Amino acid sequence: MNSQGSLAAVLGSFGLMADIYDFGIVNLVRPVLEEEFGTMTPSQDGLLTSSALVGAMIGQLCFGAAADYIGRRCLFICTATLVGVASLGTACAGPAMGLSIYSILTIWRFFMGLGIGGEYPLSAATTAENNDPSKSSCALACVFSGMAIGQLLAPAVVMLLAGPLAVPHTLLWRYAFGFGALLALVVALVRYLVLEETRAWVQASSGRQSSNDSRITASPQAPQTHLFRDKVSALWAMKWSVTATMGAWLIYDVVTYGTSLYSTTIFPAEPGLGSALVVFYINALTLPGYGGALYFASFTKMKHMQLYGLLTMTVCFCILALYSDQAHRAGITYLSIFAFQRCVDAMGPGVATFTVPGQIFPTRIRATAHGISAAAGKLGAVIGTVIFPILYTAAGLQAVMAFMAFVSAIAALFTQLFTPLYGESTLEEIAALDPALGVAQQAAQAEALLFSFSSTKGESTSLMPEPGKIGPPAYGNDRI
Repeated sequence: MNSQGSLAAVLGSFGLMADIYDFGIVNLVRPVLEEEFGTMTPSQDGLLTSSALVGAMIGQLCFGAAADYIGRRCLFICTATLVGVASLGTACAGPAMGLSIYSILTIWRFFMGLGIGGEYPLSAATTAENNDPSKSSCALACVFSGMAIGQLLAPAVVMLLAGPLAVPHTLLWRYAFGFGALLALVVALVRYLVLEETRAWVQASSGRQSSNDSRITASPQAPQTHLFRDKVSALWAMKWSVTATMGAWLIYDVVTYGTSLYSTTIFPAEPGLGSALVVFYINALTLPGYGGALYFASFTKMKHMQLYGLLTMTVCFCILALYSDQAHRAGITYLSIFAFQRCVDAMGPGVATFTVPGQIFPTRIRATAHGISAAAGKLGAVIGTVIFPILYTAAGLQAVMAFMAFVSAIAALFTQLFTPLYGESTLEEIAALDPALGVAQQAAQAEALLFSFSSTKGESTSLMPEPGKIGPPAYGNDRI
């Protein structure tokens, strides 16, 4: 990686680290909050968990679309700042204006989610555009690995506060959220000081055209209606790619969020230190998955990582369903199987669903397409967080694990049918598309490169679906 490429990857990873810390901390402090303010109703529990997810979904759409118009750097600073300010508001929250503490926390976490959502398309676009296609997979895997640090940091902070520092539970949750605010604000400051706008976006924006291929300058006076129409046309030209990235991320996030955000429910422990130890153990065993993602990303196609990871997760959930009665009686064994499933999750569909939409779209729609894909993922996360408590209460843990096995299998099937099989040379061809072309033409050519196949290279060449044909383009020998 070059200096800006390495810098973008590191700053992107620190952003996701802060984001995952803030997402995970609510799972840890939930028992402490209920100890102080009373047991949450099912609606309060669901809203507190899903408010940040809904905010993230909106943030992914809005910040992603805006980044393709006004650039990466400014918005990349704004997203981290928003996360920091909202996390600080969460740490200082209390009952106000007749609203309960849970309602106030829900509002603050919604705004935090807006910033978290923006991190996804901006970190992916900034990193991909600051690295050569041959390095982009490893760079994006590096960004994704920041989540591992955030996942460990959340329980570590709670363990430190509840253990050696002996912070009272009434202050523990405030300090935990406050630490997340500090992380995000430091990241925002560093981005402001050292990060530059990506050269790819500057070059692409200077070559914008209207949908009828007449040149439009990159000045502020450029007709925004034309730019919007161009983007819609380009996204439609890559409809199979958008379908692949949206659908896979949506189905996958039903599983990963539907289980990870409720780990303290699956494995109940004493509030504070006990809950933190359980989450820390699970997340520590997940670390090899992030290391595996970094290793395999350098030579393995993302479709394969996603597909085989989902198939392995299906097997794990089947085992967890069969032995669900051991979740409490033989905790360490069952906990380890659950942690192994999380490890495979990180090494397979976790890194792939983040990386693919950051690579396959042309620069002028990259952030928008990644934001749409990530928003679909967060919709799946909302579905997962709503389904878990309902299914768990009505039918028990075995039904939850069986459902997750079924959804993982559906995600694997979807991946096989829709996700393009591409390699380094395909990404180089997409990056080298003539900047003088209209964005819709660039998108159509990128789609043609992704959904065709050469048996000699294992990568794309020329075929597109026939007019009127239903279903995704054929992969030929891509079929596994």
